Amino acid sequence: MIFDYKERILKFIICINILLLVLVVFKILFCKNNNSLEDDSIVTSLIELQTDTTNIYVEYPRFSNNDEINKTITDILYSYVKDFKNVDGNKSLNITYNVYYIGNYINITFKIQNSLNNINNKNIIIDTSNNKVSYISSIYNKSYLQYVINKIAYDKYPKEIYDKIKDENINNFTYIIDDEKIEVYFNNITFESINYVPYVIINIEENNIVTN
Repeated sequence: MIFDYKERILKFIICINILLLVLVVFKILFCKNNNSLEDDSIVTSLIELQTDTTNIYVEYPRFSNNDEINKTITDILYSYVKDFKNVDGNKSLNITYNVYYIGNYINITFKIQNSLNNINNKNIIIDTSNNKVSYISSIYNKSYLQYVINKIAYDKYPKEIYDKIKDENINNFTYIIDDEKIEVYFNNITFESINYVPYVIINIEENNIVTN
């Protein structure tokens, strides 16, 4: 009787251990198959340069488990910094970043202080299924998002600004996305009549914005 009782306890303990092992293995495989990039896998790298005429301080993310994404980010940033360095005169550049996850996509946003222009935001969207640069139209329905952007821009800005926005490819805009809203900056458009970058804010829930 006592022996039978002990045997049942031992079997129960073995079953629990097997279950825990299965859960651990499942977690490892699940993360691997979905290219999961947890926040703690990101480290901040720097580009720094100080001369008599140039001051550069750039922070950018490096993912400890994905060299392909790292190369994509550094190629874009180093090209941007190189172009900035090649401009004559006194100048300063300061860039910090944030990382946002939308399904299988990573949206890396950069806050920019650039003494040469008034563009304060840029972003890079990466599809983790292939580790390639992607576009906003891969995340959201392009036609509907264009409709919402144009509607808000029409209500917010004069006709000469709206007319330029409505004819542009929305994949060329800059996007900062969180759970509640999408900030859209029209960095790629030249507006002769103003000295700032127009933008709109889309409330995701109010405008029924859903991912593809």
